[in-house]
Amino acid sequence: MYGLPKDFSAQVFVGATLEQICFFENQIRFILREDLSITVEASFSYSRDDSGKSMTVYYMPVLSTDVMAVIGRTVSSAAAESDGTLSLTFDNGCVVAIYDVSDRYESYRIKAGERDIIV
Repeated sequence: MYGLPKDFSAQVFVGATLEQICFFENQIRFILREDLSITVEASFSYSRDDSGKSMTVYYMPVLSTDVMAVIGRTVSSAAAESDGTLSLTFDNGCVVAIYDVSDRYESYRIKAGERDIIV
């Protein structure tokens, strides 16, 4: 697990609207703006609400998912955990969490302006 840098603030996502979700064979890219995106290469979860009761965890390659429900939605809160987990809560109550699951390979990548963070 590479983890998130200690100086990283997940608040960069708050107020941003998810414009696109791009599906590739072994990646999913969440694009909030041209200069703000997350590319997932390992696993993420999607929940219809912040209770976590309806959470589904997905691993690459993803064959189907309901995560498209957050396209066009705005991030209302975001959290970066010490274990490398990044969680985005959207204005419709849905939550996407992205996990750092490997100490040998990158799990996800954040592009935030000029900064490129590999987790």
